[in-house]
Amino acid sequence: MRKAKFYFNLSFLTSIVVFLIAILESSIFYLSLKKLEYHIFIIQTMVSALFILFLLIAITIDKLFPVYWRTSFWNDKRFANDVCKIQANFSKKSFLAFVILTLLIIGISFYTAFIRHNYNLNFSQIIALCLLFWTTFFALKNFCKKINIKD
Repeated sequence: MRKAKFYFNLSFLTSIVVFLIAILESSIFYLSLKKLEYHIFIIQTMVSALFILFLLIAITIDKLFPVYWRTSFWNDKRFANDVCKIQANFSKKSFLAFVILTLLIIGISFYTAFIRHNYNLNFSQIIALCLLFWTTFFALKNFCKKINIKD
């Protein structure tokens, strides 16, 4: 359980930092380099800000909305067992496919940003979204360890 919680905390904090870097990156591209149009700058900044807000609300939802949390599906044992059984069936091949897909997405965004010089896709934002997927994966793993479901 400690290992899953450590990886969850690490990916959570890293994704917040990288979303902040994405805001900084789009600001540099718009203000200094003049590579972005105004509406693309606003969209990239707002998407990063909304994901940061989503992450902060998701981590504190049990304290912010206790009524919702007490009646949510995650406190229903049958639903939690079903979700954890699906997570337990997530084999090593599926995990390897997940890693390859993440690297492929990062590679395509690297090619688009640095080789084709198309800055409509924010490279830091793509990396932060991949980290957000990893955060979700480790949060689910940590949740299943808490309710003692073998994986």
